[in-house]
Amino acid sequence: MAWSPSIKKEWDKHQSNYALEWLVSMVKIRKIRRIPDAPNDEFRESVRENNPDEGVVAIILKDAHLVEAAWATEHRVTSLDDAVRGHLCRSFAYFPQLQTILWANPAIEAENVLDWIENGLPDDDTRKLKNYLYRLDET
Repeated sequence: MAWSPSIKKEWDKHQSNYALEWLVSMVKIRKIRRIPDAPNDEFRESVRENNPDEGVVAIILKDAHLVEAAWATEHRVTSLDDAVRGHLCRSFAYFPQLQTILWANPAIEAENVLDWIENGLPDDDTRKLKNYLYRLDET
């Protein structure tokens, strides 16, 4: 799992006892990969230019560092924030590179995130943002 200064800063704001235990366990089994922040100006500008809703822009830019860290590593994101996941899915038209991101929400039991992590975060097409969009359309 990518661990950049921006991810650490956000983690520190929202850390719970459970989250701390989870982080310690990920460090122990060497699942944390420290990386520098890697802002993608093209992505951020595209978000600003292509979203008429400033609220959506703010939501995406608040968590842009998650996507940027994923692009810099193995294209994986684990996050509790399904709002940003939904907005990113709707952003493929102007930034198709988003389709390569695999996203999992540990709070959704059906996503079996711990199993996915324990199995080495394999490439799983059902976790790709492009496929989450279809699930959103079904609801």
